[in-house]
Amino acid sequence: MFFKILKKDIKRKKVMNIILLLFLILASTLIGSSLSVFYSTVSAIDYTMDKSNVADLIQLNSDFNEGEEFINNINQLEDPLFDEVIEEPYIVVYDSDIITNKKERTLDQSGIWLSNWLQKIPTRYNKVFDERDRLLVLKRGEIAIPRTTHDRRDINIGDNVQISLNGQKYNFVVAHIVKDVAFGSDMLSVKRYFISDEDYEGIDSKTENANRGYLSSLIAKEGYSDNDLLQQITNMDLVATQGFNFTKSLVSLEYIFNMLIAGIMVMVSIILIAIAFMILRFTILFTLQEEYKEIGIMKAIGIKNRAIRKIYLVKYFFLALLGGGIGLVLSVPLTSLMSTTIEGYLILGDGRLRLLLSTLGVILVIFLTIIFCYRCTGKIRKFSAMDAIRQGSTGERFKGIKRFPSLRKTKMRIPIFLGVSDIFADIRKFLVLTITFILGTVIMIIPINATNTLKSDNMIEMLGLARMDSCIKLSDYDESDVEGFIEDMKNQINEVVPNTDFWADYSINVKLANVSDTKSKRVTGYRSVGKKASEYNYLEGVAPDLENEIAITRRLATYLNVGIGDTVIVSIDGKEHEFIVSALYQTVMNMGDGFRLSEKMGMSMPIPKAFLWACKFNSSNGNISDNIEKLKEAFPAIEFQTTQKFLSSMLGSILDSVDDLIFICLVIIGGVVFLITCLLVKMLLTKEIPEVALLKSLGFRNSSIKTWQISRILIVLLASVILGTIIANTGGNYLIGLVFKMMGADKVMMETKVLQVYVVVPLFLLMITTIAALCSIGQIKKTKIWEINNQD
Repeated sequence: MFFKILKKDIKRKKVMNIILLLFLILASTLIGSSLSVFYSTVSAIDYTMDKSNVADLIQLNSDFNEGEEFINNINQLEDPLFDEVIEEPYIVVYDSDIITNKKERTLDQSGIWLSNWLQKIPTRYNKVFDERDRLLVLKRGEIAIPRTTHDRRDINIGDNVQISLNGQKYNFVVAHIVKDVAFGSDMLSVKRYFISDEDYEGIDSKTENANRGYLSSLIAKEGYSDNDLLQQITNMDLVATQGFNFTKSLVSLEYIFNMLIAGIMVMVSIILIAIAFMILRFTILFTLQEEYKEIGIMKAIGIKNRAIRKIYLVKYFFLALLGGGIGLVLSVPLTSLMSTTIEGYLILGDGRLRLLLSTLGVILVIFLTIIFCYRCTGKIRKFSAMDAIRQGSTGERFKGIKRFPSLRKTKMRIPIFLGVSDIFADIRKFLVLTITFILGTVIMIIPINATNTLKSDNMIEMLGLARMDSCIKLSDYDESDVEGFIEDMKNQINEVVPNTDFWADYSINVKLANVSDTKSKRVTGYRSVGKKASEYNYLEGVAPDLENEIAITRRLATYLNVGIGDTVIVSIDGKEHEFIVSALYQTVMNMGDGFRLSEKMGMSMPIPKAFLWACKFNSSNGNISDNIEKLKEAFPAIEFQTTQKFLSSMLGSILDSVDDLIFICLVIIGGVVFLITCLLVKMLLTKEIPEVALLKSLGFRNSSIKTWQISRILIVLLASVILGTIIANTGGNYLIGLVFKMMGADKVMMETKVLQVYVVVPLFLLMITTIAALCSIGQIKKTKIWEINNQD
């Protein structure tokens, strides 16, 4: 008997059951895939680092002589904190010297300021793997390229690559796309290309020291951390004009944005499950209210509460099991799709464990569904046989609407007035829809604000730089008179685009220490040429103006235990200088560590690739893109790039990942809003058949009744979007700020595009909601006048 009742109920409420099933499928799919992706991302970093055997400290010296000096000095330490040092020479190549066999690819080059180098395949530390997670093996004439080169320049396996060095050309065939956990992240500007030992020896013998460098891998002694080792190396005060170092613990932070995106997907899944449970509760309570008669009759003939509840539990267990099973199957390809980016950089490990985690997530959804259903069906105990006679209602509302004006005072159309009246009479009926609209708005706006911020001029300032309209790549300049070259170049640019500002930021890597020398750190900072230090943004203090003044980041100041007015010791060109800290600023580069010197500070600037050239147009000179095109025509040997391309080069695949996240959120939220609107409208309309029949008997047309039904949904939508927008632009921006703070930014300047946030998002939800409502009110036309008493 129970199964006959169950079968009849499923058929009779086909639409509601299908929508509920779809929600359970969607929730199971997302929780299964997102848990798997989050676990894969977090575990893959440690797993790949272990397999790669990443060194505790990695020291890079792009100047070969400095690299040799570094090795000689650390070998003379009396009490070294390392057990072993592995020296790996490499050959520096420029991006423009790597040419493919397809001409159209060389036009775009990648636009990335990368330090590329050729290297033998490492065998002990910082090992690398091919695209199939195998240790990299290369034959003569083959080359393995980093994932960044594959993505940005569209170079694939089987393509021919020509590398130019010292007038010599070397041809290779791309054999593999390498997974290099230590240097593979897009947040690191160093990329390694690998060739066979034979090819490397042949090229190295013809390469001058100016194009050679050293990679040193240090392994800390037992009982000492990588930070202890870093401090000892920093205290040595070795000259490293062209290089930097980083510890093993910092490698995992290179992939923080990948972990963040995976974490966001888990949060979206949890929110979706919460929505599914709210819908489940609403559906169960609605079903119980609609079936007062059946439940009362069953009680009248002696069926116990437990047996009646069993009918509903069996039904929802069947739906949960079916939805969970389908969701588990769908989570497999979705997991594969969501893992595509991270799988290109890291080894994901055992796929069976990820599948097990997905399965456990789906089982948890099924279990929680049954528990939730059991609690929601507890209301059956309060029903009596008398409810079967009254069908759960006396036909009276019992509760008026306080402080709600009459129809005459509002001057509303009657259908709109009825919709507003329904909302104020019983807002709980629309609670699920309200929460869904609010969450949907928040989930869409937060990643949109994040991506707009990452692509905005605000992001350039958070990098510790000045706002610019174009970033420029050039290498030919007068080393003996950089300021004179900039002034001359500025004049030439102004002949093409008047009133254009042109300047350069020269990056140097130096040791900073407090006066007591108890704490020191090797940091990369800037000295501007052609632009005053006062034209950059600072959090507090005054921009460095005198030669002995310096601005440092707040994070570095905390590490060195210094503040504004304190003195720090900086080693520049092999000499120690005392600087007074005049200001604090922020940057998300180098994990928040940086400094800026006064433009009056005298120093040598011999390294072409250490310059970041930029220009900014006057606002009265028209479109930025048109100005860039004019400069490209006037200076064909110089590459002028947009700030978008510059940010893309600095942030790598992060921007693409956030864009993908926005698309996924739009699809999910669009589907959720559509299904919930359909479900709610269907359920309310089913309950309100007598009211619809009554309105028809009074002469209301179908169009007016449809307006009544749709108006209340759209009113709820409008209120929810307003509230959701406020939450997203306050609490959401706070959450985004926490992420940037991890990278070193204390003050995040969010970029909110009014058109997207206040027009596009509401219109998107309005379109989805309206379509869903129109698809769900077909029953109005079929309702007859004699159904006033809800008679069949």
